[in-house]
Amino acid sequence: MTEANKFFEITNDAVVADEIGKLDAQIKELRDARKFLEGLLKSKGLTQVDGTKYRVTISYDIVRKVIDYKSMMSAKGWEPTRQLLAAHTKISRSDRVSVKGMPR
Repeated sequence: MTEANKFFEITNDAVVADEIGKLDAQIKELRDARKFLEGLLKSKGLTQVDGTKYRVTISYDIVRKVIDYKSMMSAKGWEPTRQLLAAHTKISRSDRVSVKGMPR
C-alpha cells in the first residue's frame, strides 16, 4: 500500500480531521525550514547555487505591478486616465527563489 492510498481506507471523520491537522503542521515546519535555508543563501548575496541534485536560483528586488481593473472600471468606465491607472496600481518588491532539478 502506498502512502497516499492509506488515506482512502479512513472512514472516521475525526481521524480525517486529525490527519489534515498533522499535514498542515508538517507543511508549516517545512516552509519555515525552507525560509531559513533561503535566508542563508540570500545573506551571502548568491544568485545561483548548484547542488548535486538541484539548482537554486535567486532573483533579488523583483518589481511587480498589479492593476485592479475591476475597481478602476467601476470608478470611471472604459477610458482610464494616467492618474486613475496610478491610483489603482499596486507596486510590490520581492525576492524570488526557484529550484529546479540539475540536468543529467
